[in-house]
Amino acid sequence: MTAVFPDPPRRGSQPSARRRWSLWSLLVLLCSLGPAFADPPDPAQVEFFERHIRPVLTSHCLECHSDSIQAKGGLRLDIAMGPHLGGQRGQTLVVGKPEESLLIKALRHEGNLRMPPGNRLDDETINHFEDWIRQGAVDPRTSEPERPFAPRDIDWAGEGAHWAFQTPQAPAIPIPVDTGWAWSEIDRFIRANQETAAVRPNSDAPKATWLRRVTLDLSGLPPTPGELLDFELDNSPQARERVVDRLLDSPRFGERWARHWLDVSRYGESTGKERNFVYLQAWRYRDYVIDAFQRDLPYDQFLREQIAGDLLPHATPAERDRHQIATGFLALNPKGINDRNRESFLLEIVDEQIESISRGVLGLSVVCARCHDHKYDPVSQADYYRLAGIFRSSEPRFGILNRTRNASVPEQLLELTAEESRRGLPLPHAQIAELRLRNEALQLQQGEIRRRRDALPPPPKPTAQQVASAEVKKVVGSDGAATTASAARQSGEPASPEELAIRQLEEEAKQATKQLEELRAKVTENVSQTMAIGVIDRPQPADIHLRVKGEVDRLGTLVPRGFLQVLRTPGEPRIGSGSGRLELAQWLTSPAHPLTARVFVNRVWSKLLGRGLVPSVDNFGLMGDKPTHPELLDHLTVRFQQEGWSTKRLIRSIVLSRVYAIADSSSPDQSGVDLENRLYWRWNPKRLDAEALRDAVLAIGGGLDLHRPWGTPLLVLGTRELGPTTDYSPLQRPNRHRSIYLPFLRGQAPEMLAVFDVADPSLTVGTRDVTSGPDQALYLLNSPLALDEARFFAQRLLEIPALSSADRVDLAFKLAIGQPPSAAQRDQAIQFLADIESQHRAQAPPDAAPSELALRAWSSLSQVIFALPEFRYLF
Repeated sequence: MTAVFPDPPRRGSQPSARRRWSLWSLLVLLCSLGPAFADPPDPAQVEFFERHIRPVLTSHCLECHSDSIQAKGGLRLDIAMGPHLGGQRGQTLVVGKPEESLLIKALRHEGNLRMPPGNRLDDETINHFEDWIRQGAVDPRTSEPERPFAPRDIDWAGEGAHWAFQTPQAPAIPIPVDTGWAWSEIDRFIRANQETAAVRPNSDAPKATWLRRVTLDLSGLPPTPGELLDFELDNSPQARERVVDRLLDSPRFGERWARHWLDVSRYGESTGKERNFVYLQAWRYRDYVIDAFQRDLPYDQFLREQIAGDLLPHATPAERDRHQIATGFLALNPKGINDRNRESFLLEIVDEQIESISRGVLGLSVVCARCHDHKYDPVSQADYYRLAGIFRSSEPRFGILNRTRNASVPEQLLELTAEESRRGLPLPHAQIAELRLRNEALQLQQGEIRRRRDALPPPPKPTAQQVASAEVKKVVGSDGAATTASAARQSGEPASPEELAIRQLEEEAKQATKQLEELRAKVTENVSQTMAIGVIDRPQPADIHLRVKGEVDRLGTLVPRGFLQVLRTPGEPRIGSGSGRLELAQWLTSPAHPLTARVFVNRVWSKLLGRGLVPSVDNFGLMGDKPTHPELLDHLTVRFQQEGWSTKRLIRSIVLSRVYAIADSSSPDQSGVDLENRLYWRWNPKRLDAEALRDAVLAIGGGLDLHRPWGTPLLVLGTRELGPTTDYSPLQRPNRHRSIYLPFLRGQAPEMLAVFDVADPSLTVGTRDVTSGPDQALYLLNSPLALDEARFFAQRLLEIPALSSADRVDLAFKLAIGQPPSAAQRDQAIQFLADIESQHRAQAPPDAAPSELALRAWSSLSQVIFALPEFRYLF
């Protein structure tokens, strides 16, 4: 929409020209600010502000830029409008353009303007401000100044009455008027709501369409022509059940559904943040998750193992190892290795662990309460530190120390004791013991050097003659003249025996450091295959102090370890002498807990039906979406718990419902009533996620390797820090394993996965973004992977003898999209082949083999098929 503004006021008009011009300018400014003030803010962006922006403003800016004083430079940062209005230097930020925003230049200390005026903020914090501006600079504060971090008067009874904070109760199953439509109890809930709104459901999708949906949803791979034929010929009432049971039993199921959990758990194989170090043992947690879904480990036990596996009983060494590996859930999160303050470093890890639990398991943003009471949900700052005490009493073992100069500290990993866990490889006990002894000796040696160097008397100020003599020595060498000890020290040369002894010690320490690093490098591969990343309890668990404004060195009251006040459950466990992780796991998996099972059931529904019953799958708080079918959600949740928290049984019930089987066709009449399809009267088309798309390309090319690899391809990089000069080419070699086994570094996702919206491993992602851009089409047309697989697909088609072009086109479509082409598509494909082959024949040498010309034509058709919406989407 184009804004039309009045002409600027003429001099002398009433009211005063200056006042009218100011009001007109303000109107222009408000219109130019865009959606940050025009529409209700996005809850995710509000949370980003509360977590990353508001605490920094309060800690570093409001002392000088608020209404409580005369705002320095006329800039107020205590109200939402302040950064937009700016100060004496003009507008402080340009929405959507951090590179043009004065605020960012000031934070980066570019030029004469420096904010804060003392120490520059760290790069990660500045990056948060850039992201905030780039995403619209959403600021939920009002135009009135707020007193920062004042305790909020939480209405525990009123806010606690929110639907998501109530224990799920089994509702009565409705009986719709159209009783014959429903295949299951799920359908009765769906149809009853449709009838209330006078909405009619679509007819059923074709059998081939349903088969492709369920096969890709449950296995991440397209159905084969043989599977399609078997299903088409099976007209028994149990045909769909047989397909679903086969897919649930397939090893491909665990690989497919593990990837969904890895999105939630923020799985990554490096630390991320300012310095990016590799986690060489992360693959073990990935494989644990795959196995857990494959054997249908009950979800409550799955959570207990990930939160407190090291504290659970075990019958065998292998089970003990599995429990230890599961706690990687709390150890593989992003880490700011550059933090020089150890307590700050540990509390940042705690913050990430609380994020994994609260967002990933509870669907709440508890980390917003680190600095102040939560602005929207009934979560107090004390609640945050109740949880923080639990995790501060736990010790993450991930093989890297903060401020480390190397990326491998095997002493900080967990040993695996079962032979099968490490394929018979010996544990590097002796090597690790030697590393520990050498490291301790080196620390003592370096301490001795510091002590003796500090004890040296300070050199006296040199005379002019001594300085001149030192300068002469730089030119003519040490034989020119004798110097005093002080002059020698000023020139950088020893003149005393003690100085010589210290320098000798320094040289020995340098050699010891080199030998230590060489030993670390030798044990790297062995350590990566015999040890694991996880969490254990600290020797002396303890409560921690609340941090005033979230600042690590400002201690408030001591907060006892515990759980969220608003989610108290009957008979909840009391924390004993341990860290409290075991009690936390028991509390989370109680059948009376309002959120744990609900959130997971909703995530499963969203993966299968394209949208959650609660659309904001990661936010069940007061700012989240209301459920479209609250009774159905509670019905599924209660039944999920009664049936043993079985993921497979939950999935089976959903994909065998009729609502999962309806067609995707639209209807003007129905859209007029329910445009967003909140009542599920039609199928929601879903684009294949990045992994399924890549795996499908490899599968129809005929070269997908379905074996699980051992270890990680990251071993070729070794234990190192990743950066701009890192050579990633060893990771870009052809890899035909399923996408879940590709190396997954933070900030360096595999190319095809990055192009097609793979989840950011630093964020909890219940629902991935689905973008559409020219880079995606170009990738499917021009990337080495697409070109190679198109040629392999063509070879696969041409190797089948005695097929006509029409039959071969039919086979190509069945392999790729699970159904034959329409008559028009078939005719277009045959004409396309003829045209392409003719073009190649005109350009080829006279002796070109006809088989090569045919291969080129069919390769081109294969690329076209890859780019079809029917290949990239589930309709």
